[in-house]
Parts: sequence; structure tokens; C-alpha cells
Amino acid sequence: YFAKRFYAPQLVSIFVEDGKLAINAVNETLSSFDGKITLKFMKNDFTEIYKKDLDVSLKPLSSTDVIEMILPDLNESEDYIFVALTDKNGNTV
Repeated sequence: YFAKRFYAPQLVSIFVEDGKLAINAVNETLSSFDGKITLKFMKNDFTEIYKKDLDVSLKPLSSTDVIEMILPDLNESEDYIFVALTDKNGNTV
């Protein structure tokens, strides 16, 4: 499943470094893409610590930085970062 997603035509990547989180969105198709990125910080019992929805509009064959932010104080053994990309119809990409 995950290997299949490596080559998805639209995808999001997260980068965590020095206490900062960056999200990058990629569109590798010849058509523009409009959708939404959902970012959540959650505990391992699925309790949401933070949630943000970000509208994205990607040009054909493009990559863009969507957001950069300072990470909240997360417990590495109990908390995690969830990121999802959906199209304008709400379908997970």
C-alpha cells in the first residue's frame, strides 16, 4: 500500500527538523489541483491536540511549501502527526 503511494500524482510530505514542521504539496499531473490538507497532532488514544485545515491550489507539474510552523511540545512515545490530502470532492488522494 505505502509503496503504491510513493508514486501518487498528488501528495504531501512533512518535514520535522529543529522543532519546526514544514508541509510540502506536489502535483505531478498536467492539470491543476484544488483540494485541502488536514493537519492534526494527536495522542495515541486519538485525542486531538491541534487541527488545521489548509486549502491548496496546485498548478500543473508543481511543488509548493504549504505551511511552516513551530511544533507544539509533543511526547514522542504518545503523540503523532497526521496529514491527509483530499480533493475538492472530499476524496482522499
